[in-house]
Amino acid sequence: MSTNEVCDAGDEWALFASPVAPVSRSAIPGSTSVVTDPLLAPDERAVELFWRHVIVTGHCWYWVGAISSPDGYGRFTFQRHKRQRAISAHRFALLLHHPELDHRQPSSIDTLVGEHYCNEPLCVRVDPDHVRVGTQRNNLSFAVSLGRHQGGRPTATINRDERSRMVRSYLLDGGDPALTHRVFGLASSNADQQLGLF
Repeated sequence: MSTNEVCDAGDEWALFASPVAPVSRSAIPGSTSVVTDPLLAPDERAVELFWRHVIVTGHCWYWVGAISSPDGYGRFTFQRHKRQRAISAHRFALLLHHPELDHRQPSSIDTLVGEHYCNEPLCVRVDPDHVRVGTQRNNLSFAVSLGRHQGGRPTATINRDERSRMVRSYLLDGGDPALTHRVFGLASSNADQQLGLF
């Protein structure tokens, strides 16, 4: 899968894969069989490849690689020795800063997640005001407090993956990264302007 394809986020509630996650085989057109390994640790080459898909600004650090649908988050896949791992881009960034979290067992509503306090799904900047480690419980409470989520339903009216693809195209076409929030109306802390979580 190329970095420009849109892929499905699936049921990723945990920050990183569980050690008991199954290893599966998948066929990639034009290549030999590759084993999907949710515990494959990133090496120097994977880290270098990751940063080639990031545009750093004074605010958010934008992922401009693959984008998941329907959540609009960045998606990063790396491989080594016929083993591959796919992970959300912001979770990979967190993994680089907190490698000890990679083998944590997901358990309940308190399972660790990557929280976007900047409300930009493409942001991979690990910082208390951007992407940070939190619990699903806190993440949902934050969304409810901002009016982004009510009960079991998001309140957003915007198509997040479409917006993320537009932001990515804007940046790859030479758009000014410093103006991205103004051009695309990134949500402020005002509850009725917040992006939905899901």
